[in-house]
Amino acid sequence: AAPEASLREELLSTEAGPRRRARLEGHVREQVARVLRLAPARVEADRPLRALGLDSLMAIELRNRLEASLGVPVPATAIWNYPTVGALVPFLAQRMEVPLEGTSPPAAYGIIAVPAAREDGAALAVEAITDEEAEAMLLDELDSLDMVGG
Repeated sequence: AAPEASLREELLSTEAGPRRRARLEGHVREQVARVLRLAPARVEADRPLRALGLDSLMAIELRNRLEASLGVPVPATAIWNYPTVGALVPFLAQRMEVPLEGTSPPAAYGIIAVPAAREDGAALAVEAITDEEAEAMLLDELDSLDMVGG
């Protein structure tokens, strides 16, 4: 647990903004590079991991490395839902509860919006809510539709 705590502490002790983002991005790049057996410099933030040669078994290895090094659970689908290092970093920061920017991310119904791109362009905030919260949100939305239509 010491490596996870020290990386999280290091990130939190670094001022939120470009330096904090760069530190986490460097860590993720290093983990990707180890899995792919590449130099970290060859892992560009905006280059899809698949284009670098990442396959499904490597994605599992990467997820396991990230879980171990960051000390947070990472869903099995995260590597595919956030297909670049640049997209993965904000998602991982949110999972670690380490804000990358100086302001708090927007929240609705207690959900933190995840500003990370997926291949289909959708944001994944669904994983962060409970069934009860989802039901409450759906009921609120249905109520607002009833008011508009009737």
